[in-house]
Amino acid sequence: MDECSRKALWTEPHENISASKLTKILDKVVAWRGILVTSDATMARIYLQLPQAMGKDNGVEICYIQLGKPSQNGLVERLNKTLRLECIDLHSFNSMEELHDSIQEWSVTYNNMRPHENLGYLSPNKFEELNKKLYFCMVAS
Repeated sequence: MDECSRKALWTEPHENISASKLTKILDKVVAWRGILVTSDATMARIYLQLPQAMGKDNGVEICYIQLGKPSQNGLVERLNKTLRLECIDLHSFNSMEELHDSIQEWSVTYNNMRPHENLGYLSPNKFEELNKKLYFCMVAS
């Protein structure tokens, strides 16, 4: 998730996921979006539990969340809750492919049509479009 635009950057279901699989997914996100610079002044962060070497090799700052402190990752927790309430809990799935397809449809709706109060009731994509010059100078430098 991009914390500035609230955009769901990648949604992909797995029964379980290893650090190496997650690293491959992040590589896809970086190829699509560019590396997200993380600092106190930047509003985009990646919260992961990966080995420190992964971050050093790819220029990614790893922000660990303390056990029992989900509020340190509040926006992503909110996104996960929204995904569960608006998609996963509404359907029964017979396969991972069905789940994947449903999540992808939800992601398109979430990023393109769903208004967000904190974005002035704009969708994440509309927010990025209207703030492109300022936004991408900060996030994708």
